[in-house]
Amino acid sequence: NRWDLAIGAGERPLLDAGGLRQLEAKGIEIGSHGMRHRPLTEVSAEELEDELTRSAAGLEAVGLRRPRVLSYPYGDFNPSVASAARRAGYGAAFTTEPGAVRRHSERMTLPRIEVHADDRPWQVVLLAATAGWPAPIRVRVLRYLRIRP
Repeated sequence: NRWDLAIGAGERPLLDAGGLRQLEAKGIEIGSHGMRHRPLTEVSAEELEDELTRSAAGLEAVGLRRPRVLSYPYGDFNPSVASAARRAGYGAAFTTEPGAVRRHSERMTLPRIEVHADDRPWQVVLLAATAGWPAPIRVRVLRYLRIRP
């Protein structure tokens, strides 16, 4: 996670290809996050295509299934990025906006629930249970319970 060092985050070990294959073998779907973890709205159209296609190809090259989903680095997207992701073969993409996925949610701008390594199970349950609430109420409740929104 070298990209986070500049903002003061500690270095964390990431899974290698073998670790990803083990997860996939246990039924966990591996998605893409771009090739170099760059804000996708800040790259040229040619670089954008490269970020999306090389990432998917790289995962396939190490023995994983071609990813069907993308998580936008930093949640950074716009309609052009979403269209490029669709053209690159992704069936869905996640933002960093909290929320619940609904039956008719736009597939290229899905919300997500961020779970951290130190979150306790009861916190994850509350994050999920409040995901569809209006943001001001959700933030107040989670802060009151000392859970980051």
